[in-house]
Amino acid sequence: GLLLQLRELARAPGLQAVHAVTVRQTTTGSGWGLESAAAMVDRLEQEVRGTLALDPAVSVTTAVLEGPILDALLGYIRERQIDLAIIGHRRSALSRALARRLARHAPCAVWMVPEVAPRPLTGIVVPMDFSEAAVRALDTALDLCRDHHLPDCLVLNVISRPDHLHPDEDA
Repeated sequence: GLLLQLRELARAPGLQAVHAVTVRQTTTGSGWGLESAAAMVDRLEQEVRGTLALDPAVSVTTAVLEGPILDALLGYIRERQIDLAIIGHRRSALSRALARRLARHAPCAVWMVPEVAPRPLTGIVVPMDFSEAAVRALDTALDLCRDHHLPDCLVLNVISRPDHLHPDEDA
């Protein structure tokens, strides 16, 4: 589902690079030990190029990161100055917590794609708290709406109060 959604977004003009990464945790019993990092990189690049049908001018970088997932992803994003992180999102509590933490700590926009196969884009919702990051998100959403001829871009005013956060979120 993640690659199919990315294929939809990759149709917009101006895409220069795609970084496809996965994180191999160093804990035992994770199931990753059966495939070498080099084999995983090759398979990841084949899947990305095959699914996205990218223009040959678009660079594709694939990597297998090691260590704690959040730290590995944040390090990669910061080091390469990534503008947008699109992550797969499962319905598990662990996945939701990772997505929230990544969105809170990443120096870029973070989009979460559900694990079910996505439908074509028909509209975008942008939470707006009038921060600099929210204004950049709105600019990106408007560009996508224009590039994909989407009729709806809903801007939702968000007021965040620490006393209403979920128990597993940082204040």
